[in-house]
Amino acid sequence: MVIMGFCRWILIAGFLFAFSVANAAEGCAIGSQLYTLETTPAIGVSIAADLKVYQQPGNSCYNGVASTAKACFVCTGGGVVTVVVGATPLLYVVTCGNRYFLDLGYLATRGTYYSSYALNCDLDDYTLPLAAVACTMGLLAIRKRKFA
Repeated sequence: MVIMGFCRWILIAGFLFAFSVANAAEGCAIGSQLYTLETTPAIGVSIAADLKVYQQPGNSCYNGVASTAKACFVCTGGGVVTVVVGATPLLYVVTCGNRYFLDLGYLATRGTYYSSYALNCDLDDYTLPLAAVACTMGLLAIRKRKFA
């Protein structure tokens, strides 16, 4: 009984994970790479509402519609936003830094803003883990019937 309850929770967690991955979100594309983790300003002050700055690459298999509602930049070398200069999405200049002591910063890379996207990855990459989980659950079910 304990094993079946555990398997039920594993299935629920799996479905929740699958739905959270499939949900639409924001991101900044540079080439075929989509950056989804926003960086923070160095002094904790909120930057402009029409500007998003990202720092770590996410997925390269995404599908979405580009938007010009906001400007997006990527701190490709890591760090945080140190300086933002500009008044409109077309005129922003963003520098990133604070990676080490006395870091003077570097220019952030401008990307294409995606107001919503969905991951569109091939499931072939997940065939082996899914087969292993199915096999394990089958063995647990057979074992339970054998000893019941």
